[in-house]
Amino acid sequence: MTHRSKIAIFSILGQTAVFVPLYNEASRATTAGIPLEGQISLWAAFFLKLLGLSVAVTVVGTILLQMILQLRGKESVFTVTDERDRLIEAKAVRNFCYVFCFGFFLGMLLIVLGQSAALLFHAFAFSYLAAGIVLYLSYIFHYERGY
Repeated sequence: MTHRSKIAIFSILGQTAVFVPLYNEASRATTAGIPLEGQISLWAAFFLKLLGLSVAVTVVGTILLQMILQLRGKESVFTVTDERDRLIEAKAVRNFCYVFCFGFFLGMLLIVLGQSAALLFHAFAFSYLAAGIVLYLSYIFHYERGY
């Protein structure tokens, strides 16, 4: 398994570990009978916390994992980023965008069909999580495939 695949697995676990408690907190708060304006501010805070903590966990985790991998093996964790790496990254980001856009349009469809605004935010939250998992699974797939 490549170093980048190991980092991607750690990132999936980190994203999920950040998402679950924040989502549970936001979900409980929106079912407490808060008016729509209050729910919107709660969901905005959820997404800001989610983005900030996801980036922080990914950066810190990547650094720690690189240190562990470098101490365990005597070789450098990353070599030069070449065209293959950029191509894999472009494909992974493309897959992320497809999944997130699908979730966005699903949320908009729910609003058009008369569902509550809270359901829109639930759809956004899960599409962000699913898109992040697809991003890192794309990295793993392409690096392990050797493409």
